[in-house]
Amino acid sequence: MYEGMPVIEASDSNGLKKKLANLESRPEKYVVRISARSTKIKVRSFKKCADMAVVIISDSVTEIGEEAFSGCTGLTSIVIGNSVTKIGYAAFDGCTGLTNIVIPDSVTEIGRAAFAGCTGLTSIVIGNSVTRIGWEAFWGCTGLTSIVIPDSVTEIGDNAFEGCTGLTSIVIGNSVTEIGSCAFEDCVGLTSIAIPDSVTEIGSCAFEDCVGLTSIAIPDSVTEIGKEAFLGCTGLTSIAIPDSVTKIGRDAFRGCWGLTSIAIPDSVTEIGEHAFSSGLKSIIVSDGNKTYDSRNNCNAIIETETGKLIKGCDSTIIPDSVTEIGEEAFNGCTGLTSIVIPDSVTEIGEEAFYGCTGLTSIVIPDSVTEIGEWAFYGCTGLTSIVIPDSVTEIGKGAFYGCTGLTSIVIPDSVTEIGKGAFCGCTGLTSIVVSEGKGKYDSRDNCNAIIETESNTLIAGCKSTVIPSSVTEIGTSAFSGCTGLTSIVIPDSVTKIGEGAFNGCTGLTKVVIPDSVELIESYAISGCPNLTSVNIPNPAVVIAKHAFGDNTEVIVKTEERITLKHYVIGLQYVFQEFDKEDHDGSFYTTWGSLDELFDNNKIDSALGEHKKKYLDEMSEEEIDDIIRNLVFNLDQGAIKSLKIMDGDKILYEDSNDKPFKWKRK
Repeated sequence: MYEGMPVIEASDSNGLKKKLANLESRPEKYVVRISARSTKIKVRSFKKCADMAVVIISDSVTEIGEEAFSGCTGLTSIVIGNSVTKIGYAAFDGCTGLTNIVIPDSVTEIGRAAFAGCTGLTSIVIGNSVTRIGWEAFWGCTGLTSIVIPDSVTEIGDNAFEGCTGLTSIVIGNSVTEIGSCAFEDCVGLTSIAIPDSVTEIGSCAFEDCVGLTSIAIPDSVTEIGKEAFLGCTGLTSIAIPDSVTKIGRDAFRGCWGLTSIAIPDSVTEIGEHAFSSGLKSIIVSDGNKTYDSRNNCNAIIETETGKLIKGCDSTIIPDSVTEIGEEAFNGCTGLTSIVIPDSVTEIGEEAFYGCTGLTSIVIPDSVTEIGEWAFYGCTGLTSIVIPDSVTEIGKGAFYGCTGLTSIVIPDSVTEIGKGAFCGCTGLTSIVVSEGKGKYDSRDNCNAIIETESNTLIAGCKSTVIPSSVTEIGTSAFSGCTGLTSIVIPDSVTKIGEGAFNGCTGLTKVVIPDSVELIESYAISGCPNLTSVNIPNPAVVIAKHAFGDNTEVIVKTEERITLKHYVIGLQYVFQEFDKEDHDGSFYTTWGSLDELFDNNKIDSALGEHKKKYLDEMSEEEIDDIIRNLVFNLDQGAIKSLKIMDGDKILYEDSNDKPFKWKRK
């Protein structure tokens, strides 16, 4: 084991250094025998002693302290004496050269991260007196292939074996009552595991992303399956939930695409959000369950008291008594081709039919008042939808990416339409708002939705003609409208909102009138075929990333530009304010200084200079005036300040000691 290596007796690294110094030449590798006079190996005693190859711990030692051998990458073997009772926090953390270890029967506790990151460890024997395996005890031991947890162990700590990707076999002793959070997360090599009937709780994320796991037996001692316990276990094809279980946590079986059926016993009183994935074909709730049911053999889970359908599948038939379709109820059910919603339903929840790409038709009854955010996101097969005049609210992104939709009619009952409700509906050619006294209109047959009171266009399509009464193009109004090739913005418009034309890949021409005062972030970005844009208003405020990198923005004007116009025009161009560099300096912007948005305060700060024309001023004079402006703004204590216009530094100053910019 250590033939040819010198054996040095020491109790800590200081003693070791002295012994090494007395040798004629320092050996490349050596053995350390812990002194028989020592009872405890102290904190960090041999931390990062990389040349130490073997450690022999004498029987006099009862405790291995925190980080005692942490980072000893050259350590290949360790002999733990028979008197050690505790292995402390990170005692052997990062000892990547260790290949095997035997923990004697005297040890009762393996501390947190004790062997974390020991990537070379292929086998370990845990003594029969260990009662607790601490948090992260064997975290990231990727070389470990099998482990036997003795019957003495009652608790497996959080993240204890997380990331042990080589682990293919594990035996859990019959005294374990709790499997901690993320205990076996990312153990991708595990194919099966037997949980003893001593276990009462499977912790959150306990087996998350164990993609190789095909089967697992949950004993009838278990009362709780924690949140995300089996999240992403894509290989799991069946699971039996015993009638001892009362709680199934949020996302417990989410992403288990191989699961095709699930049976909920009558003991379950709580099911968290998104507990099951979308691959299910059969859902049954036991008749004796008082909290949930699957009435009328509907292949769904329904909250009995509220009538809310919380989980459906491709073969679900929604019963007439259901009042609400819950969040993500049919999320990802790609095999769902059609569904009839009964007239008892009043609400379609967030992401209810998210990603149901096979859905070609759906009937929304006139009992529904609310369509939740992202409710039909990505339903690319949906070719038509009728929104009844009972609906008052259409949530953000409700029909986002429904590329098959060609027309939409908004009834006058609708009082709220969320941002991007029809973004990415590339097939839309007709948008009509019913005439009436509603909140929205589609005046002049414009093929768009306009907020009547504010004259803001909130949703358009490739055939939209913007009316001359519109004052603002709203957030994401044409976002993802790939069929839009050109657009004329009338001279009534003063603002182009964030992401208004973002991702309009077919756009080759846009006419911006001189009435436009503000172009917000990403307003006309992601338009690769738009190579040039003319802006006639020199005082227009252009936000950061308003245009794509490929678009040349040309400001043309017959008028002369004043210093005030110049400063206002810069306010959105600069980098983000309050973004502190590692050295304590700041990059600042006009745009994030609230005071600078107020024209009166700009006037006050610039004084008589505000009316001066730029072409009459030198760069030095402009810089000096901007410097004075900065001094008039309360910036707080900073080390240095840099104001930039693109790559050009307009102002830069620093001081060895922190100082304050104070308003004069």
